[in-house]
Parts: sequence; C-alpha cells; structure tokens
Amino acid sequence: MNEIELIREKINSINSIKNEDAILLINYNNLGDLICDTPSLRNIRKSYPKDKIILLVRNQTCINLMNNCPYVDQVLEMPHSKDSIDVYYDFCLKLNKYNFKFSIQFVRPFNELYRTYLPYMLGIKKRLGLIQKEYEEKYKKAFTDYYFLENNTTRTQESLELLKLLNIKIDNSKTECFINEKNITHFKHKNYIIIQTCATMECRMWHRNNFIELINKITKKYPDIDILLTGSKNEDDYINNIYLEVNNKRVYKYTDINIDTLLNYIKNAKLVITNDTGPYHFARAFDTKRVVIFGISPRNYLIKEKEKNSIELCGNNRCPANCKIKSIDKDCIKKYKVYGDNYNCINTVSVEDVLNASIKILEEK
Repeated sequence: MNEIELIREKINSINSIKNEDAILLINYNNLGDLICDTPSLRNIRKSYPKDKIILLVRNQTCINLMNNCPYVDQVLEMPHSKDSIDVYYDFCLKLNKYNFKFSIQFVRPFNELYRTYLPYMLGIKKRLGLIQKEYEEKYKKAFTDYYFLENNTTRTQESLELLKLLNIKIDNSKTECFINEKNITHFKHKNYIIIQTCATMECRMWHRNNFIELINKITKKYPDIDILLTGSKNEDDYINNIYLEVNNKRVYKYTDINIDTLLNYIKNAKLVITNDTGPYHFARAFDTKRVVIFGISPRNYLIKEKEKNSIELCGNNRCPANCKIKSIDKDCIKKYKVYGDNYNCINTVSVEDVLNASIKILEEK
C-alpha cells in the first residue's frame, strides 16, 4: 500500500490542466463480461451524454470488441496484473489530464491490487465497485461506494446495482453487441450452425470427443447445413484436431477471422452451440438461437428467467468415471476441486442431451 499511496501523492502534486470532464469505467475480465456490462454502459451514456467515457479493458481483443460500442469514447488496454508499480504510474500520467467525475469497476477485485486501486492513485474522488465481504478490509480505500456481492444476483445485475448508487435511471438489462460492417472480411455461408468448442477455462469446456460425436450426428441428420468451428488463433491446434477427426466437407474451421466477421457469422447463424464463453454472450445479445453447455459456472449467474431462442444444459455435481478435461490426461475432479466441493461437471451433459436440444430449437417455429 505504501507504493500506491506514493503514486497517489505524486499524481496529485502534478499541476496538469484538466479541462475535459470524463468518466472512468473498468472491466479487465474477458469478452463475455464486457457484453454483460453493455446495459450499464448504455445507461451511463444516457445520463452523461456530454462527458468523455473511457473504458479500460484487459487486452487488444477486448479493445477490438468494444471499439464499435457507441456508449464509450475511448477504449484503452490497462496494465497487466503482473506489471510493476512504475508501469501503473506511467499509465496514471496519461490519464491525469482528465477531470474524472467518478469511476466504476464492474468486476470483482479478488487479488488485483494495482488494477483495483488505479482510480485511487488517480485521485478520483468518487470510486464505485463490486466487493465481496471478505475483501472489504483489503479494498477499503479503493472504493468510496460499493455493492456487496450476493449469490442471487446475475452478472449484468451486479453492474447495474452500481448505477443505482449514482441514481442513474436504468431502462432495461438487455445486452448488446456491435459490428463494424467495414471490417467483415468474408461471408460465404448462408445455412449453417456455429459450434464453439473452446473456452478460457478448461473446466468450462465440454470434452472434445463429445463435440466430435455431436458434429457427426448433426451432419448426418442435416446434410444440407454447414458446421462452422470457431475460435481464436491460439486455439487453432485444438480445434484443428477436431476438424481433422470429423473429416466432413460440410465442416469448416475459422480461427483466423477478425471479431467483426465472427460476430456477423453468429448474428446470422441458424444455431450456436457453445460452452459458457464469449460466443454464448454474443449469440444472446443478437438473440440468435443457441444451446449453451454449463459446467462449473452456475446458469443463474447469467440468466434468471427462461429466455426465448435459448436452451441451457447444466452439468450435475458428479464426475463420471475417468472424466477428463479437454484432451489432456488430467482428472477433471482434481481441477474442479480448486473451486470447492460443489462443482458442476460439464461432462455429465450427454451428447444426446445436446443433440436433442439442438433439434428442438432448430425446428421450433
């Protein structure tokens, strides 16, 4: 904390001209979390139409996603959690030209000390954030106002609770996704299903063998529908192995397309089958038909009510015999134990469960 206090003193001692009012928003989580916060961004913009809204995100991929959002003026990559305090000081210097009315951190702080205390370092007087009671002492100076997290609140509702602390009027909790049409590189499929086999966390990934069996059954039942396997470049090897094993001319692999092309494919798909990861949130924002497979993440953290065009399948609390994560030789129960005893094993969702859900939602009028 001494380093943080020192930076705060240094920043506040600099006589910079602050002639532009601004609002600082922080979300250093993954793509899906950014989509969950779009209702908050929309309502902040409605209440503060003339102020510059700056959004700090995790990485360049997040910038690419949010650059098209009409509710923010600038999207910046904030320093990494492992960066030195000197890097944070340099970053604060770049932001010190703004007169920040307030800051909001939309994600749980956990042990992200420097990231959470960044608005404090900048000397922003009103700082709002989410917090768990066990972290209250650690972050007592980081936030001037906070919402205590509750187990019955959805991810989107958490951030909207922060807006209530500012008496910001809330229209609704509908999430949004934004496409820059100029960046779409190609769009050659018309009758297709998207299947997203990967996720950021291994314990959110349905086993590759399940996906292979599912793809084979879908292509057999619907021979006129293309299957698009999507993912990022660093997931290419994993997805390519599935693609090669399926070996079907109606199955295509896309791990080299930009975010706008991916979003356009998701928006126009007949169906998206996915783990609990970014493309699920994209499909939900576009209201594309979707089947989502939940593992360790509880369904009610994202949605409370039954949603149109959506079927959610949840694992139960026991791993089947010899359950493995991904294709690596690791017992899934050992991995889940990191998250406590009440884990949900994604691999207890059967291929038949996903196939039947897909058929049902595809053929719904």
